[in-house]
Amino acid sequence: MCDNRIGHVGAQAIAHALTKNQTLERLNLRLNRLGDDGGQAICKALTVNTKLKWLNMAANQLSEPTAAVLAQALAVNRTLQSLDLSGNRLGSDGGKQ
Repeated sequence: MCDNRIGHVGAQAIAHALTKNQTLERLNLRLNRLGDDGGQAICKALTVNTKLKWLNMAANQLSEPTAAVLAQALAVNRTLQSLDLSGNRLGSDGGKQ
């Protein structure tokens, strides 16, 4: 789903689907203009998703508020193994950590 301009509304629909996901293990949302609203919706879905192992949200206009929601989600999520947040405004390292 890379580079499809789904925006925050599309991200919210994907987030809803992720809460019910039983099979999807990889999701590439790079370059989709998610913004903080969309990014936070995806991050919140990670608190209940138990299948997703790989997620790319690079270059989606995400900033510090999304990083805070992500940190809370990752405190609960034990499934996600790989996360790419490069190209966002998440601090001096661009979200690489």
